[in-house]
Amino acid sequence: MEKHQYNSAVKLLVPSGDDTGLIKEVEDDVKLYKEQGIIHPKSPDGLHDTLVEMACEAYSEMNNHKKAQPYCTRTLATNPNSLPALISRATQQLESDDFEEATRTLNHAKEHHGGAQKIQELLQKAQTLLKRSKQKDYYKVLGVSRDADDRSIKRAYRQLTKQYHPDKAAAQGVTPEEAQKKMGQVNEAYEVLSDPELKARFDRGDDPNDQSQQGQPFQGSPFGHGAGGQQYFYQQRSGGGGGPQFKFQHSGGGGGGGRQFQFP
Repeated sequence: MEKHQYNSAVKLLVPSGDDTGLIKEVEDDVKLYKEQGIIHPKSPDGLHDTLVEMACEAYSEMNNHKKAQPYCTRTLATNPNSLPALISRATQQLESDDFEEATRTLNHAKEHHGGAQKIQELLQKAQTLLKRSKQKDYYKVLGVSRDADDRSIKRAYRQLTKQYHPDKAAAQGVTPEEAQKKMGQVNEAYEVLSDPELKARFDRGDDPNDQSQQGQPFQGSPFGHGAGGQQYFYQQRSGGGGGPQFKFQHSGGGGGGGRQFQFP
């Protein structure tokens, strides 16, 4: 069915204005006929249940899962194997980041409906997101969304390298050790997300820095390669007077000598 057909089905099935909707009409008629003995009291409500499932499916196909939920819940109460209701439930579970439950729901759907394309697509997505949720989130480290473009990723990286520069970090009450640790995480994230191949692997659920997986992992140095080939180096040493000393070096990508800062 086309989207406009699902919209027409919803208008026919559910209450709208003064119209009670076909589901309610059938529900009331069946109840009356059972009371009058026209229909056996224990007869299944097949027509009514089918209409409820149709409303569940129509709303789901219109991507209105909030309105689909009550109809899909009613459907699963009478038919736990309903494909549109299971798809809708799994979609809502994915939107709620409940990846384990979504995977279980979709495996149940697959068991009863085989390899339907929609099931396969959502199951692959659920499994990827579940795997990713148990790994480092490099997007979160840089503070960008998963659909961030290269420019946004580079801008976030530059801001964080400034934020955790030893001078700025100290002014914010961040110790040199904490700044070094944070910059290691930032560089690790940037090295993955700035590399198209590594980023694609990560988006598929692989962590290029997971040594249990194949390939050579990147381990972000406290200050690695910045945007545009710039290099950052951050080194902490023990000071002769007992206090910590650290060195921050920035070298441009144009072959110049760059700048060095040593503290204290």
